[in-house]
Amino acid sequence: MRIASLRILCLLILLSPLGLLLSGCGGLPADSQITGGIVVFAAFEGTSSTAPRIKTTATVILNGGRYAFNGPSGQDLIVRNIPFGTEDPPKVPMTVTARGYKTVSQQVELSKTTATYVDLSMETVDLTATGTVSGIVTSTTGTPISGAVVTFHSTADSTATDLQGFTDKDGKFVVGGIALGSAEATAEAAGYLSSTQTLTVQPDATGTNAALSYSLLSGATKVTVRGVVKELRTEEVLPGATVTLGSQPSVTTGSDGRFSVPDVLVGTQTISVRLSGYDDYDAEINVLPGMGDVVVTVSKISSLPPTLPYTIGGTVTLLGATDNSGAVVTAYDLDRGMQMASYTTGSDGRYYLFVPAGRYEVRVTVGAHSIARNVTYLGGGRVIDGIDFALTL
Repeated sequence: MRIASLRILCLLILLSPLGLLLSGCGGLPADSQITGGIVVFAAFEGTSSTAPRIKTTATVILNGGRYAFNGPSGQDLIVRNIPFGTEDPPKVPMTVTARGYKTVSQQVELSKTTATYVDLSMETVDLTATGTVSGIVTSTTGTPISGAVVTFHSTADSTATDLQGFTDKDGKFVVGGIALGSAEATAEAAGYLSSTQTLTVQPDATGTNAALSYSLLSGATKVTVRGVVKELRTEEVLPGATVTLGSQPSVTTGSDGRFSVPDVLVGTQTISVRLSGYDDYDAEINVLPGMGDVVVTVSKISSLPPTLPYTIGGTVTLLGATDNSGAVVTAYDLDRGMQMASYTTGSDGRYYLFVPAGRYEVRVTVGAHSIARNVTYLGGGRVIDGIDFALTL
């Protein structure tokens, strides 16, 4: 937000549409119960006190309302009767998008006694090098979600800043000035699970980008999670294991090693498995409707790290290090949404993972450095070796 320029705005807000005189310059009525605020908005091209108004019509989404703001006309946008809500001080989301400018989103703190003045600085962009994306965010029942935020993160340009936009009362959003190429767009709203889509942003100068559509699942949704506990190497089922999932009461696996936990909230939940004679198991899983069985594999207690047999193996070479020790290699099951195995390399860089059949992301992590690749293991006693990595430190 820029420093307010010397604009005489009192005349613009002295009278409301009902002819109600405001007390003082920019003031709200002093003799009535105030339930909503007034925002007086202007957008400028740059940050100096003499910066010109933006040169095109802007779309302003303020607390769910959508307004057209004609910058070149020299007039300010005045929005009245904005609900204060229960937050103190009251804050409302605002997004401003204009062709040829980078979208700006922020929370506006409303004054309860005077009009709130917002002087916004907007950065110009090259229409041949940036794009605009619009879309809609609803619940899984089709209800529009107002005040959801959609964040665009460029995966093609590491120097590009993330851009955000809030949705209006119809769940619609528009964000401009996004870097071209591959990007991730994540929709988030209070009380719902977030959702991410990938897209390729095209330049505004040559057309329009396809609209995005999100259907968010309520975070209050509950499902039954089922699964099985097995021994890591032999894959024998393990009865009598105690399974705790999220905040639900613990359950015990039956003679077939299976468990069932009802009424688990969707989203990221922690699962813990305890069984005498076996290492403790703790992991996070993504709980969703229709998810498949959760397969938990545990190892017998041992003072030594896992050795053969293994189903996925290879060598990690740490470029720039004196040896290859300390690389943590994990296998993340892409279908079950959980980590299935982990191994820390010695000086020779070798690693060994024992996992059941499935699709995995095998990731190598050393401090802040990481590299990964996807591997499909078909089972049936097969061993996939030679899944090698070279990681620059």
